[in-house]
Amino acid sequence: MMKQNLFLMEAFWTRYFPLSCYVRELVSSGRLGAIQRVYADNSINFKPESNMADGKHRIVNPDLAGGGLLDLGVYSLTWVFQTLYTTLPREERKRPTVLSSVKIYQPTGCDELVTMLLTFPRDYSKGGDVHAVASCGIKYSTDPKKDRSSGPACRIQGQDGEIQVFSPLYRPTKTRLILSDGTIEDKEWPQPGPGKGSGWFNGDLDEGEGHGMFWEADEVANALIEGRKEGQFEDLEESVLIMEVMDEVRRQGGLVYPEKIESTNYPVTL
Repeated sequence: MMKQNLFLMEAFWTRYFPLSCYVRELVSSGRLGAIQRVYADNSINFKPESNMADGKHRIVNPDLAGGGLLDLGVYSLTWVFQTLYTTLPREERKRPTVLSSVKIYQPTGCDELVTMLLTFPRDYSKGGDVHAVASCGIKYSTDPKKDRSSGPACRIQGQDGEIQVFSPLYRPTKTRLILSDGTIEDKEWPQPGPGKGSGWFNGDLDEGEGHGMFWEADEVANALIEGRKEGQFEDLEESVLIMEVMDEVRRQGGLVYPEKIESTNYPVTL
């Protein structure tokens, strides 16, 4: 969009949380040592056979690009990319190779379980290749009790320790740093809002708790003030690369959407 002198940014809200900034800075600082592996899972048990039996819900409807990959798996991939790709200087960023397995939800043909193994090339002198496992599903939950009792949903593991991010990966509010020197640091990252006693509720969140989309709005405002044409924590090149990774996962798993969804023609008759 540089030639058109327009601002364009993927509205990926999670990237702009203070928690996410903290994790990326921790990785970049070298405090964890050379990163070896990242594991990230973002899954929700929607119980689709009983709760979405008519197949019309967006989670299972192919006409709405349903399935876990594009709705849930992109968050797992985001934690992989923002720690193994975004944190690197541009000249050191390299496209990962991808191996994946896709389980199809038989009633509608969308994906119900996806597991992705990504290998990010890295010079051996800097620790060698890095592995990442990203997964998602619509028939089991990363955190069944929704109280973070199941442990971390993401683990970024280095030679000197790891940083853990707790569920849900799209809106996490807790991290745990564990280092080989014995350090253990738990941090809570509550989303700001008017607070308890305000009488204000946002969906199923606690009274006075903000959702968190204001962070990306702040980024847009700052970018316009500074004259930037992209977001600083995910440029358009990275957005496209993540989409290409998901396209490759779909190719390997034989996951195809209806032509009206796949089409690149404009306009499209829906």
